[in-house]
Amino acid sequence: MISATENHAAEWLPGGKLCTGKITAEMRAKYDALPTTSTSVERLHSFGRHSDQQAGMQRADTRAGLCLARYNGLAVWLTRKEGDELEKLFNVSRKLAMRKLKFTVRAQRRHSGKVKQESRNIKLATKRAARDKKKAEAARIAGLIRATRFSQLKAMRNDELADQLKIYKLVLKRTGFSVTL
Repeated sequence: MISATENHAAEWLPGGKLCTGKITAEMRAKYDALPTTSTSVERLHSFGRHSDQQAGMQRADTRAGLCLARYNGLAVWLTRKEGDELEKLFNVSRKLAMRKLKFTVRAQRRHSGKVKQESRNIKLATKRAARDKKKAEAARIAGLIRATRFSQLKAMRNDELADQLKIYKLVLKRTGFSVTL
């Protein structure tokens, strides 16, 4: 745990490029615009969760748009626009929205299903092959002749003895046997 923390925070530890002893005015100006905390990301995430709870079955892109509009203060920005400029912005937005809304939620789900279909088919093919192999083995074992005499067992090889054990376990469904010499 300590090594993982050191690895993660190596730049800020003594000797790292961002330790307090090495921070210069140039470096401070360069990194000034970077967020120092994750508050902004957490705030956007909370907007998203609230939007998801309110929206219900609303389109995902609509929810994302509403969330970002609240986060970025789009309503305040739009109220500052004049009539002609505002109308122009809305016209452009309407055209883009109509183009985007032609791709319906159903089409989005179909597309994502087609993407996942190949991996599902591979998994299903593997499971089907294992099931078919198990059925073939069970049919092979069911067709074997059961040895009923010790002299028959004594004359068998190891693989034949293993098959006899499978008959005992799988076909006859018996357990708890003991082998004596």
